[in-house]
Amino acid sequence: MMRIAAFALLLLSAPSIATAQDSFIVSGICRIPGPGKLYVFLVGEGQFATPMSGRRSSVIDLSGPSSGTREIAFSFIVPAGEYGIRCFLDVNGNGELDRGLLGPSEPWGMSWRRKRPARIPIFSDISFRVDMDTACPAIVLK
Repeated sequence: MMRIAAFALLLLSAPSIATAQDSFIVSGICRIPGPGKLYVFLVGEGQFATPMSGRRSSVIDLSGPSSGTREIAFSFIVPAGEYGIRCFLDVNGNGELDRGLLGPSEPWGMSWRRKRPARIPIFSDISFRVDMDTACPAIVLK
């Protein structure tokens, strides 16, 4: 009888142990200046070294007429960890972020922790900890 009671107690306490969430939603919006394909990348520190790529990505086709800035929502389901968001608007449809003499020539943005630095960004400039559902501040593509 005592073993049955102990087993029942173990079963009753098991759901509280098993309910620890192992994946979370990271969501946000990108403010984009016009039409094109919006590429949104969720990156870890290891993926940050490869420009405009990421662990998980989303491509949203925004072709067609638009008037002014639009807000486009995105979301990812990820395990707990340290992440950053970077995105760009592919205006000419070639599937990559075009570059000019002074940097990108197409609109782009990141999940800046503070004001955008006046140097080449590093992962800690855009990273945030995910251990619960997380909403990022708006990412403005310029």
